[in-house]
Amino acid sequence: MSAPSPRVLHLVPQLFGPGGIYGGAERYALELALAMSAYVPTRLVGFGERAGREQWGELAIVTLRNQLPRRRFATSPASLALWPHCRWADIIHCHQIYTLGSSLALLYGRARRKPVFLTDHAGGGVSLRNYVNLEAASAGCLWVSRFSQGDRPSRPHDAWIYAGVDPARFHPASAPPPPSAPVLYVGRVLPVKAVHDLVAAVDDATPVDILGPAYDPAYFADLRRLARGKQIVFRPPAADDDLVRAYQQARCVVLPGVETLGLTLLEAMACARPVIACSRGGLAEIFTAGVEALFFPPGDRRALAEAIAWVFSHPAEAAALGARARERVLAEFTWDAVARRCLAAYGFGAAAATAVGASSAQSASPAIAIKNPRLPPLM
Repeated sequence: MSAPSPRVLHLVPQLFGPGGIYGGAERYALELALAMSAYVPTRLVGFGERAGREQWGELAIVTLRNQLPRRRFATSPASLALWPHCRWADIIHCHQIYTLGSSLALLYGRARRKPVFLTDHAGGGVSLRNYVNLEAASAGCLWVSRFSQGDRPSRPHDAWIYAGVDPARFHPASAPPPPSAPVLYVGRVLPVKAVHDLVAAVDDATPVDILGPAYDPAYFADLRRLARGKQIVFRPPAADDDLVRAYQQARCVVLPGVETLGLTLLEAMACARPVIACSRGGLAEIFTAGVEALFFPPGDRRALAEAIAWVFSHPAEAAALGARARERVLAEFTWDAVARRCLAAYGFGAAAATAVGASSAQSASPAIAIKNPRLPPLM
């Protein structure tokens, strides 16, 4: 008789989408949980102003009402209603280390001898770390990249899981983009994203689309002033097919800030578009400069402008770069592959792989991509 499948709880401070945050960490947890639900019983639990529950295919998505004062604990919510979900799970995977919700899960795991894994998405705030070293009680840290790990030491059950993309959803267009295709940025419009470097780097003849929500009104106003006289269009967040088309019709996709990895660039690569990224960050450790992506030093606007100019002046070479990037993404960086890496780190890789098949060729194939419901705008 085969052993039962492990039950996995993914815990995130806030869920992705309406009522939560359109952020990379929130979307990472959602996409990973969706992919993992094809293999093992999976729940995604987050916090909000109202409790709720949804069922997305095999994935249960639960919102717990934050029982802490919102003003101070907006990024570190917690609730005693978390306990039943911790009891249900065989494995708890916390997305964000330094939150009170993660602290509660770690306390529960230590008391019940239940494995808790941690993934740091460079967020959070208030936790119990000042009083007790709960990280040491975790089973391991699953890093998004070596860059995200930094100089923190590795332990036996730590792993680099990276990030993924849905290759059935993000795919090349049937025809190349038109000559008027713009440079594209997709993401939140915030200072930490260094959108100002992209706006300052391009000349007044280069079309640029900046697609994403502006959470900082003062910064957005500064960007608009910096963009005067240039062919820069600020667009609202896009969802589903509109986002895919934006990637497909872009001359190239740029992520100007320092990122632990960069989900939007993986999606652009899956669409076979050339990408330009900061050389300090997770993307530079897994893709080869000049072969699968172009990189520039952080804050170096001249180098960024030169990379963009190269894409415009070398269309055939840029298209080949995008095609090579897509091959790498399909081979190693699908959400299915990330789910498998997590299950292996949990210690259940072999058992979980029997659900669909364990070959890397299958995990790279769009034919077995998770059938996701329609998602909200991807930011």
